[in-house]
Formats: sequence, structure tokens, C-alpha cells
Amino acid sequence: MNSLDHKIVKKIELILIEESTEVAIERIQGYMEHYFWSDWIREKLGGLYYKVGNYPLAGRYWYFKEDLNSEEEKCINLYTESKGKNLIDIAREQIGHEFKSPRNLSEAFKNGLWSVLTEIQKTNGQVPDFAKNWYAFIKKEKQLQTKNKQH
Repeated sequence: MNSLDHKIVKKIELILIEESTEVAIERIQGYMEHYFWSDWIREKLGGLYYKVGNYPLAGRYWYFKEDLNSEEEKCINLYTESKGKNLIDIAREQIGHEFKSPRNLSEAFKNGLWSVLTEIQKTNGQVPDFAKNWYAFIKKEKQLQTKNKQH
């Protein structure tokens, strides 16, 4: 995963200190649009939504996080329930509106997304159109990793 530029981190940290929670959410959401691959920003947004009591949205940003605490797990369950436990809707919300490359995503995000997309494929016989490029990219990466481990 590419790391965030130090200046961006400082700007976001300043927002977290100086702004109200609601304003911080709006401002950091703008950074999320540009740095959608950043687990650090996802973590911060999840925490802000948790702070204002919007637990399903907190769960959205923590959905592919590893090493969850019990509160994060509860938020993810609420998020999943808010989507009717529909993995296609979850995948669409996680990746669909950004239409960006999966190249810079963390391994945790890619592994979580891979699990969701393979489950969708098993259930429906195919991956939705909006996720086909993502699925193909992650599949190719996994094949290369397997091949490299064998050599």
C-alpha cells in the first residue's frame, strides 16, 4: 500500500483537533475521495462516525479492518444488517462509486474484498460488472503470489 504524504496526514490531524466532529467528517470525507485506498483515513472516518453515533457508517469504514475490537465488530454487523446482508450492495458501496484502481489498496482491504467477491461469485455464478476489473486484478495478484511462493 502506498502511504499518505506526511503533509496530508498533518492536515487531517489538524482537522481532527480543530474542527467539530461533524465538520471533521465532511472535510475528511473529501480526502477519502482522493485517497480511498488509505486504511488510515478509513480508520479515522470510522472513529468519527462512531463518535456521533452513526454505527452503521462506522462499520462501513471498518469493514475490511483487521484485529477488530468488540465495538468495531458490532458496528460492522450493524452496517451489514443495514445492507440487508447483501454482499453485492456491500461491495458496490465499498468500491463501486469510486471506480478507481485497486492497485494501492492494503492487503487487508484486498483480502477482505476478495472474500466478498468470491462469495458473490459462488452464490450468483458471476461477479457483478462494477467489480469485474477489481476481481480480475486481485485474482491475478493472488496467482502471482502463489507462483512466487512455489519458486
